Amino acid sequence: MKLINNRYKINGIIYEGQPNESYIVLDLLDKEKPKYLTLYMGERDGDIIDYFIGEYSNIRKIKHKYLIESEDFQIVETINLKRTNMSIYYTVNEYINDPYLNQISRKLSLKESLKIILDLMNVIDYLHFRGVIYRYLSPSNIFISKDNKIKLKDLGTIINDVITSNYDDFTEYFIAPEVLINRESTNENVDYYSLGMIMKYLLCKDFTIDNCGYKFKLNNEQRIFLDNIIYNLTEKQGTQKNIHLRTYIYAIIEKFQLDYKYDLKSERNHIFFNTNFIGREKEVNTILNIDNSIASGIKEYNAALITGRIGSGRSHLLKEVYSLLKLLGRQVYFFKIQEDSFGTENNVSNLIEEIFKYSNLDLRKDYEKDFSEICESFKDAEEKDYAISTKDKYRLYNRITNYFLEISKSRIIYVIIDDINKGNEDFISLLNHLIFNTNNRRVFFILSTIDTALIFNQKSKEKIKSWEKSRSILSMEIKNLDKMATEKLTKSILGTPHIPEGLSNILYRESQGNLKYLDYIIKDLYNRGELYMGEEGYWEIKSRNYNNIFIPLKENHIFRSQLEALNKEEIMILKAISIFKENISQSIISKMIDLDKKIVDKILNKLIYENIIEEKISKLGYGYGIYSIELKRLVYTSLDEYEKYQLHKKASEILLDLHKENKVNIIDELVYQLMNINNKELAANLVLKEAKQQKNRFTSYAISQWELAYAIVKDTEYKEILNILDTLTEIYLLKTNLDITEYYLDNLLYYAKQENNKEYIIKAKYYKIETHIIKNQLDIADKLVKELEELSKSEDIHEGKIICELIRSKLALNRSQLEIVQKYLLKAMELSNKYKIEKYLGNIYNLLGLYNHLNGNIPLAIEHFNNSIDFYDKVGDIVEAIKPINNLGNIYYHIYGDKDRALNYFNRGYKISNKYGFVQGSIIFANNIGEIYLNDLQYNKALPYFKEAIKTAEKTGDIRGYFISNINLGYIYLHTDKYEKVYNIYLFLKIHFKQNPVRDIEIECSYYNFLGEFYGYLGKWKEGLDYSLKAKEGCKEYSIKEYFKAQAKVLCYRYFYEGYYNRDDVRGLIKLYDDIKINNYVLKTIFRFYNISILEKDIEFANELFNKFKDICHDLDSSMLNVFEKHMRLNLSNDKEELLEIEDFFKKRNFSSLHIRFQFYYVLGMKWFHLGEYKRSIHHLLKSIDVLLQKIGAIDDEDFKRSIIESRNGDNIKYYISQGIKYEFKKEIKYISLENIKDNDFNKYFDLKNIILTLTSEEIHSIINLENKEENIKSLEELVFKIGQDWQQSLELVLYYIKYKTLAKKGYILLLDEDTNSYNVVASLSKDEDFLMNENLLIQSSRSQVGILINKGLKSMEESKYMEFLPRDAVGIMCIPVINRQDRVDIERRRQNIINNRDRCYIYLETDSYVNKFDYDSLVLLKTLSNIINLNIENHLLKIISTTDKLTGTLTRKYFDLQLENLIEKHNKYQGCFSLLMLDIDDFKDINDNYGHLKGDEVLSIIGDTIKSSIRVTDLIGRYGGEEFIIILFNTEMAEGLKIGEKIRRNVENIKIPGINRDITVSIGLSHYPDHSQFKKELVSKADQALYHAKEVLGKNHVVPWTLDMGENIANVDKYAGIYTGNTTIDNKNISAIIDIAELIKTDIDLNEKVYRFLRIITDALNAEYATLFKIGDKNLSPLTRRAKKIGWTKNPIINKSLVEKVLLSGIDEILIDWENIQSIDPITGVPNWQSVILIPLIKNKVTKGILYVTVPLKVKEFSMEDLNLGKLLSNIFTPNID
Repeated sequence: MKLINNRYKINGIIYEGQPNESYIVLDLLDKEKPKYLTLYMGERDGDIIDYFIGEYSNIRKIKHKYLIESEDFQIVETINLKRTNMSIYYTVNEYINDPYLNQISRKLSLKESLKIILDLMNVIDYLHFRGVIYRYLSPSNIFISKDNKIKLKDLGTIINDVITSNYDDFTEYFIAPEVLINRESTNENVDYYSLGMIMKYLLCKDFTIDNCGYKFKLNNEQRIFLDNIIYNLTEKQGTQKNIHLRTYIYAIIEKFQLDYKYDLKSERNHIFFNTNFIGREKEVNTILNIDNSIASGIKEYNAALITGRIGSGRSHLLKEVYSLLKLLGRQVYFFKIQEDSFGTENNVSNLIEEIFKYSNLDLRKDYEKDFSEICESFKDAEEKDYAISTKDKYRLYNRITNYFLEISKSRIIYVIIDDINKGNEDFISLLNHLIFNTNNRRVFFILSTIDTALIFNQKSKEKIKSWEKSRSILSMEIKNLDKMATEKLTKSILGTPHIPEGLSNILYRESQGNLKYLDYIIKDLYNRGELYMGEEGYWEIKSRNYNNIFIPLKENHIFRSQLEALNKEEIMILKAISIFKENISQSIISKMIDLDKKIVDKILNKLIYENIIEEKISKLGYGYGIYSIELKRLVYTSLDEYEKYQLHKKASEILLDLHKENKVNIIDELVYQLMNINNKELAANLVLKEAKQQKNRFTSYAISQWELAYAIVKDTEYKEILNILDTLTEIYLLKTNLDITEYYLDNLLYYAKQENNKEYIIKAKYYKIETHIIKNQLDIADKLVKELEELSKSEDIHEGKIICELIRSKLALNRSQLEIVQKYLLKAMELSNKYKIEKYLGNIYNLLGLYNHLNGNIPLAIEHFNNSIDFYDKVGDIVEAIKPINNLGNIYYHIYGDKDRALNYFNRGYKISNKYGFVQGSIIFANNIGEIYLNDLQYNKALPYFKEAIKTAEKTGDIRGYFISNINLGYIYLHTDKYEKVYNIYLFLKIHFKQNPVRDIEIECSYYNFLGEFYGYLGKWKEGLDYSLKAKEGCKEYSIKEYFKAQAKVLCYRYFYEGYYNRDDVRGLIKLYDDIKINNYVLKTIFRFYNISILEKDIEFANELFNKFKDICHDLDSSMLNVFEKHMRLNLSNDKEELLEIEDFFKKRNFSSLHIRFQFYYVLGMKWFHLGEYKRSIHHLLKSIDVLLQKIGAIDDEDFKRSIIESRNGDNIKYYISQGIKYEFKKEIKYISLENIKDNDFNKYFDLKNIILTLTSEEIHSIINLENKEENIKSLEELVFKIGQDWQQSLELVLYYIKYKTLAKKGYILLLDEDTNSYNVVASLSKDEDFLMNENLLIQSSRSQVGILINKGLKSMEESKYMEFLPRDAVGIMCIPVINRQDRVDIERRRQNIINNRDRCYIYLETDSYVNKFDYDSLVLLKTLSNIINLNIENHLLKIISTTDKLTGTLTRKYFDLQLENLIEKHNKYQGCFSLLMLDIDDFKDINDNYGHLKGDEVLSIIGDTIKSSIRVTDLIGRYGGEEFIIILFNTEMAEGLKIGEKIRRNVENIKIPGINRDITVSIGLSHYPDHSQFKKELVSKADQALYHAKEVLGKNHVVPWTLDMGENIANVDKYAGIYTGNTTIDNKNISAIIDIAELIKTDIDLNEKVYRFLRIITDALNAEYATLFKIGDKNLSPLTRRAKKIGWTKNPIINKSLVEKVLLSGIDEILIDWENIQSIDPITGVPNWQSVILIPLIKNKVTKGILYVTVPLKVKEFSMEDLNLGKLLSNIFTPNID
């Protein structure tokens, strides 16, 4: 392989014979610059290819000085100028000739190492900015130059490595654990991990271990500094990292005083207009569906016609379709008609030239003459001005059509033509002919045009319009992008997912989704500095008010031409329409220009027909608007200032009249017109009136009117500016949108001070205080209240005095100072009544209700809350009314336990909050609704409410809401055993409550109650008791519900911590709820004390509680309550039958709750022990130990782990296990108690290997398999005996034997389905569960020498890099690949090479118990059993594919093909070589004809045996056809393959078969892997070509290797080949040439003249371009050259002298392609004009007298063996002329 796609010339091999073989190539179209090219095979690399097809265009755009550039991804169309039909793809990258960082031997200084680290942080930060995660950052993927400049491996290669898990053992150290586990679910943190590891690699003595010290001398401050960075980057809690690399960059520079420049701004300050494809997926999929249909033989349409407005993206769509179809292997021609294409035949000739670029030589020859009349590049010089007659036009059209039909025979052809509207009439006529005369053929046209209204050529317009209506043509109109797609495209253009908020809105408004105009606007904003890159590396906009951004006009000459074609009245109408924002009615247009309605109607219809205007619904109703925004802008900018003013003034007068009539809502349009005549006051009055008329000021429309009003009057002295700002501040404050609140609040305070308006100054200060209360900044609020009070008193402002009292009451409530709350509120009420100010009474009554609620006066609280709602309704403050609504819901739920009534209040408030955008209300109600479901044990219903509340609170900065939402979420995680998640919430609450305490009685009580529950669940009785007591005291008078929860925990924890137990206290607690509706939480509490009574052996009280439980839950429907009831029965029962029934109930439900599972296992174990059923007791107690292990496995805190074990009686469980073994098996075992675990190594505690070591396998299985009835297979002999014909049943027997030997709980055998490229479970220990395999584990297993073993019980496993693969509930896993015996020899080599494949089959085992035999002995056992598994699978596959040809004893073709594919795939991975022999029995037809078919079969059988005896046992032979055989000779070079081939030929030649009186011979062709090809089809094809050469050229009975001159289309060649052809014309021409040269001998002229005539004859006879004769002198080669059809000698011919010297030395003729010399570049294709060359030595009396050197451009023809034969004959005849 020397040339790919006529562009990339192979210059060196990087990897050959491996996956993704790679080469150094020279790019002939880029100044022969060296580049890096990687090949991808269609079938093998399907996932990567699919990814690249969709995403490579994005990858290519990401460029950075420290990143190897990804340049291109294409399909291989030609190899060595020969078209290939194989699905082969390639990527091209920048070439770097530097070593990797891990390959350099020189020592790096500290500064050099830090500089590399900074460069890496720089490039990774940039990639993250562009939305890219690198994932495989490691020294083995970093190139480093001699001057220490780095470059990361290109993104394309890295993505390939990620998809295929392609990395070596060294690289694995640097890959984040989460990537190893799941390569898809990753985020930026995985790159941070890799950066941290590289820092260790560069700076530390041993990067593989922690705390090993640094290589360099550092002071203590520097060490701590680097330690912190490395720790933060590599810590395990990846999802919680909050890392900013730029901060680290600046810190490292400063700490080590480095001279390092990091210009973040300039690095990111780029815009990408050639963006990825967005918003046209539907259209692309339509074309791809058509392609699928055509490929399937179904052709519904002949063409697709794509129409759209100027700038809608038609060209972009066509380019995308072109790229995708090319990548699918289609032949695609793309042709864009240029603006200046107005010649008579120019369009047609350009099309033909484009299609002729890569045409077949024979076809080109056939059609060249016809096409030369229209294609300038094929005309002779004297014919250049020839004109095409009308008569010949359709003859040419037919020839062109036939040409298309010819080229479509071998592949699907697409002709894509952009802007057909620019084509001339002849061109359109040709297209019409082609479209309707290629039916049922694989030719498809994809055409694009602007709207037909904009096409000026009438005939072309009519023809294209007829296409739109044709059933044979799919018509697709593409419209502008929608708003979402516009935003997505904007992000793509700016190169980041982070864009300024609101920017996409203004861009969509101005561009209307027009791609062309969107590009223009962004470019203009960028060039003017309006859009700029900020100092922090993010895009920013200068103007805060986007409405003030000026967008200039972009003209288009087509629109200009349209306007020039219109008359005066039509222009008047367009001008009138252009000054409006929206479409306007016909009546308004008539009033604007004072024309009769009938005339206006007529003009409007004409403009609609010409697609200049359009009719559609707008905000003003049904009306007319200019079709294109660009045309509208063009019309508008053509108005002078006076004309604009007059039109806007007239429009405003017309709209004012309509507004007064209230016929339609035209306020926005009216304001727009008024602003354009600078009548701001009237505009503001209208907008303000509209805003005030809205009943709900919180709707988006109402808010937009208030904001519009402010935008109009800002920086003016408008009288109501303070009212506007006051309203906006209040709205956003209630929505808890503090950023916008503070913006309007600052302006309110500014204007109030400017006007010295004390009322609004007080209001502004009040709002300011409220913001600080929301932020929990109570001290700041205190200071502001004092200022407000002083101002109110000094100015005697009554409202200010009321506000002060209100705020003080709120602050007192937040600080739980209830004793002074009422005083402030009564004072506020007194002032309100005194001054008759009702505005604040709703707030006052609500706070009074809260005060009485907290003080236990519930009836009065309800009264106050209802009063509050009434006053809020009275003043129209609906949103504020949700506060008392919420408080009423809390009372009915927390005080009265009426959850239904409470839910009604909460849902009512939730709907109001969401409707009016009251964020704080949404948070509160979501929590309250969720809490009801939480206490009702409906965790799945509660979860989404809490998550939504957290999300909203975090977004708005609502600290209070964020705390309470996290507390509630923590309860869910606690009760659903999500210990890791609840532990993280616990840490968050502890830290943040300490740093920013929330002095709110409700939150404090909830916080303390949660901590009490949390500590109690983890067995921390003292801490649980302390926090529960705090909660109890805090909420005694505030919430009976919370008090009940706290008191229940207090009594429970006192029992476990102090041993306190009192029936009456429990009865008193339950009595609290006797008079109110009971919820499930109370039942849960009864269940808890029931268990305590059992522990106290107080059976009487236990029965009392059990009966109470049943009475309460009799009418309740809850599966969880059913579980509690079963558990209570279990504790009270000693009946074996009942215990077995409960055991069965528990087993069938398979509960996920660890708490429930532990309780059942533990109680069952103890019950069976006391009943003397020791095996059953041990069985359940072991399961309880396993559950206990799972409980502590999700928590990192060692102290918590210890308390969980202790509180769950871990030692007691182990004691009873040992006692059970003692009584049942008469054996003693020792166990480790908790007090003996001093180093917090809890794996020691749960290690039960003493059981395994003490008991026999039979005894262990009698315990473990208590519930399973299957018969165990106990020995390998028994297994082998039981294996039968059913392969899957045999595999299951193997699994059961493995289970017996390893004590596995789960087991699977996985087999690769090559069709779907996924693994199927072919054998399993459990039939009823779904199994999802982590394929990354399989890959790791393949990479390991012995497979994967993970076991928490093995000390050696504690630091295993594979621990991350262990499922949460598992103790151990084992996974090994089942490797073919044939592949075992390659294992070591596989480890030394990069592994990126998976094996065909795996064994996977898992256990959740410490009682297991997951150890290295078992791993060895699995390896042994893998042979049995492999044998069964092989037998199964062999039955699927019939492998042996019965007649010859060789492999069948189908099976041989499979083996060849596998062999090539294997060699691609691990390197190697082999020879491929294609063997054909000579004249076998004669044997059948003369001796009969039975004798022929005998010959086939004997030859098959002979071949087998001539090759090694390890080699392969198959019968490929009737008398053809194909042979693979493993690990043979070509010379050795030829020897074996010759051996086969001789052995066959020596065969003597009775009854056959003739010699039997064979011809053999040989190709070699990888020298001749790395592809199956090509290898077989080349062996076949060599075989053909052996039979037809050499006369049979030969062994021939493939050579370059054996082309794909070898003609019959013999000694007369090329001389006698059977074609009379050609034969006469050849004879004439022979005679002419023979006559030269007799002619009396000098030698040079003879040579001159000889060379003419040679060029004519061989159809060559140049012929040169070298006369051999003593010292120099003297060339004489002549060009075909030219007079005179050719001076300075381009000659490859190395080829001449080679022939001179060898004396052997050559026929080849000269890849070395490039004479010129083809102006059409841009490809070098390589030459096909013949060299013939002219030998006289065994002395070389001269050398004939003949060339022809390869694009014209390639010389054949026939040409060589003819040339040799003519040369031999001429040679006597040379002395």
